[in-house]
Amino acid sequence: MTDGVSQTDGRSARRERNRTAVLDAYRELVFGGTIDPTFEQIAEHAGVSFRSVYRYFDNRDALKAAIAERALEWIQPLLESSTSTVAPGGPLTDRVDALIASRLAFFENIAEIARVASANHGSNAAYAPNIAAVRDLFREQVVGVFSPELAAVVDDTAELRITAITQIVSVPAIDFLFTAAAHTTEELSVVMRLQLLAVINEPSLKP
Repeated sequence: MTDGVSQTDGRSARRERNRTAVLDAYRELVFGGTIDPTFEQIAEHAGVSFRSVYRYFDNRDALKAAIAERALEWIQPLLESSTSTVAPGGPLTDRVDALIASRLAFFENIAEIARVASANHGSNAAYAPNIAAVRDLFREQVVGVFSPELAAVVDDTAELRITAITQIVSVPAIDFLFTAAAHTTEELSVVMRLQLLAVINEPSLKP
């Protein structure tokens, strides 16, 4: 290997390390509560120069697109934990309470990055696949956890019930109750429990 090739490889490796540092800095700032960090804040947190950030990302849209690609990777362990802690068997109320607890714990860990994704969903299509993947995974969990009750539905509203349950325990719904409605965690748990049991136990959703 020539010195020229070695130098080129070294520059490429350094560029990739710094690019990763910028992405990680953005994630850490957002998870720490800085919803829309500036390039100056990102550069300082990453330990790179301000000009370097623009060397790796042409503009904020390019940075956000890269963030969107990495977002699911960042929250994957939290997703796996949230969807594996609720056993499908046992009394209905226990399953309801376990689902609520797991979603609230998940929300607490990803609230800030979820708000960024939601805020940029309409303007940055790169977020859409990640949002859809999380939604689909949580829907599958709902189907599994409440399969006995869904199988026992006497009308043809099982899909409506799945949609309603999925919405009740969704990140946007939880975020709304925390922020706009200013409920405490305990109050939120009560609200969600009442909603879930009403949807699951209602004999028929037909008008």
